Amino acid sequence: MGGWNVVQAVLRVLLSSVVVGSLIWWFERQHNPHFQHGAVRGIGQGIWFAIVTLGTFGYGDVTPVRLPGRLVAVLWMAVSFFVLADFIATLTAARQASIASLTPESLRGEAVGAIAGTTGNQFLRTQPYQPSSFDAMDGALAALAEGEISGLILDEPTAKYHASLDPTFLLVGERLNREDYGIAVQEGDRVLLESINRTLLELQQRNIFAELDRRWFQQGAL
Repeated sequence: MGGWNVVQAVLRVLLSSVVVGSLIWWFERQHNPHFQHGAVRGIGQGIWFAIVTLGTFGYGDVTPVRLPGRLVAVLWMAVSFFVLADFIATLTAARQASIASLTPESLRGEAVGAIAGTTGNQFLRTQPYQPSSFDAMDGALAALAEGEISGLILDEPTAKYHASLDPTFLLVGERLNREDYGIAVQEGDRVLLESINRTLLELQQRNIFAELDRRWFQQGAL
């Protein structure tokens, strides 16, 4: 459905460019040397003018010289913002729909990676994927970026962090499991343990954890 919407958006851009190009040719064909080489070539020149005006990547090579043609050009410049906005909105909606359709189940049979020695790697071995283990995060991220694997199972905070750094990485699906982090201290060192607990409690009361979570992990696209 999303692909058809994109096709429709492209067709709307092309159709509007053809209409504007034809009008420009009609009004300019007898007075402007750029449009005096027959209907096909002249309309093609008009369509080119409409497209470069829409894309804002070319001005001055072909311009209307008569008042009716200039009025069409001015009107098209105003309308082109809405045409372009509609096109971008359609592409965005199609991308969001594509993201929404991605789930861990949709990757069945695909190459999926995890960091060796993690619970994510253990989980990966029990699923119908083509498992790939990586010794380091850099190698796993490079494989994902280059398309060698279709997905990567990571701890949620780690996944959110790297997704915030690279917009081409997307988080899909729900959290697979809940695992708490801890700080290990030497057995019997109650002084250090009490100091850590008090510091953590103070940071929590000052909402430092919430601020760090918002700054590093709570991205609008996630």
